[in-house]
Amino acid sequence: MRIPNIKFLIKPKEDILIYFIFEKEAKIFDREHIMDVYFFKNHPTLRMLKKIKNKKKKEKLLSDYVVDYYRKHNVLMQKRIEEIEERWNKVKYKFFNLANKLFQNYPWPQGLIQPL
Repeated sequence: MRIPNIKFLIKPKEDILIYFIFEKEAKIFDREHIMDVYFFKNHPTLRMLKKIKNKKKKEKLLSDYVVDYYRKHNVLMQKRIEEIEERWNKVKYKFFNLANKLFQNYPWPQGLIQPL
């Protein structure tokens, strides 16, 4: 069975984009408290983003924070990627076997699949 190769990457630009997606969904579904629990709790210095209305300013502050955070935590993040890859390698065949059963062996896409 041919299975897709999954590569785990650290991509700051996507993380910034994901923040804005979460923020938008939190507003739409009136769940802004979820942002406090799952985001600002881990990154309290970014609570100021809640008060900023200008998206460009918010994006700049978030970008600066993310770049700095990734720089400071690069070694730890690389270690976590290695741990994730190791854990994934233990379950990937089971996952793809189950997915193939569920989707009746529908062919997996060729090439790189980009998130969002």
